[in-house]
Amino acid sequence: MEMQKDEFYRQSKNPKNLHILNKIVDAAREDRRIVSVISYGSYTREDFDKFSDIEFYIFIRDDSADTFNDEQWLRETIPVEFYFTNFYGVKTAVFSKFFVRGEFHFHSEREISVLDSWKGVVLPGRVEKTVLLDKSGAFRKKIEEFCKTRPLIDEEASFKQNYLELANGIIMEWGVLSRKDLFRAGTLHSTNLLFLSRLFSLLHKKTDHLYSPRLLESFMSEGEYRSFCECFATMSFDSLRAALEKMAKLSAELTRENKDTDIVRAKKAILERVVERSYRLEGIISEDMKVLMIKHTGNDGRPDDWLFPGGGKLPGESDETAVKREIMEETCLDIEPRGMIAEIELPEDGLYYSAKMFHFEYDGSSVPSPGSEPEDENEVYYTFSEVKWIDLSDLSRIPAEYRSFPHMPERLEAIREHLLKRLNP
Repeated sequence: MEMQKDEFYRQSKNPKNLHILNKIVDAAREDRRIVSVISYGSYTREDFDKFSDIEFYIFIRDDSADTFNDEQWLRETIPVEFYFTNFYGVKTAVFSKFFVRGEFHFHSEREISVLDSWKGVVLPGRVEKTVLLDKSGAFRKKIEEFCKTRPLIDEEASFKQNYLELANGIIMEWGVLSRKDLFRAGTLHSTNLLFLSRLFSLLHKKTDHLYSPRLLESFMSEGEYRSFCECFATMSFDSLRAALEKMAKLSAELTRENKDTDIVRAKKAILERVVERSYRLEGIISEDMKVLMIKHTGNDGRPDDWLFPGGGKLPGESDETAVKREIMEETCLDIEPRGMIAEIELPEDGLYYSAKMFHFEYDGSSVPSPGSEPEDENEVYYTFSEVKWIDLSDLSRIPAEYRSFPHMPERLEAIREHLLKRLNP
């Protein structure tokens, strides 16, 4: 008969999880079918408190294992709210009234060798809190041997593995986010935060709970914790994008001194994808209602295009510094940005998610002229062949060749609106 919760808890004293644990052990001691109860997790160590789960391996005598009904036995012992097998194949119970969680592995006595998998993996606790019941003596002997060995973690290899997992996750999240799948991007972001927390745990030599790090605020510096918190996001595009960029920069900072070839390459990839080339920076140089455009003459079979000067960021650059540099490289003008005009999405672009346009006012101190692309010094791909002022007073009168580049009409409309507001405040 299933035990009634009120009757059960009249007997209890805090903490409730410890009371439940003791009742399970008492019931197992009285049941001839059960030969051993082994505990694992926080109860066996020093970090057990009233919020902790309780976890067990319960071994059944071989002659009773086939007919033993674990759920029925548990419900007759403790008031259970619900009981199921989780995704990992572990029997999981939530106990009534106080909602203590318990995890159970039921095995036959002859399956004692399952405990061999603990060695070097599971964090050992105290023997007397691990072996809660042993009617044969064999289980205590095995656990005593196990408790002599702490898990061996190759910290260098583990750091590399978790960094590469993080780098892969960041790039995957960026692709999903660019598709505007906010829910999936959010779930990937949570996983990436886990990998990032493991990196901090490894750097601080806090590896007892490496699989599921905890209490990071207790060992991270104030600055580290603040930077880590900035990597959290709400479920909006702007929040996820900003948090992902901060995560990429923070993870790169953590590996600043790391010379491993794979880590160096992964770091370069995530910075280029999420920070340096997540959006194209474009400089809009204006004189009244005219703006300066630059002709890209293709040298590898690509068509000629009229664009605004711009490109991606270099490591460590701000948007303003980067777009000022691009203006200097491509038009030979040394002028300062006056603020951002607008951001235009580029859904068909394979490299950039969007274009951020910054306003520059031409001061007449020098004449603009075609510059060069440092990344294409030999002009293999294209040449900056011409610069030209285009009047935006009437967009319908602009020749087609200046409007043919993808999403150029949206750019021109946003720029025209911005210039009109500045000229006619």
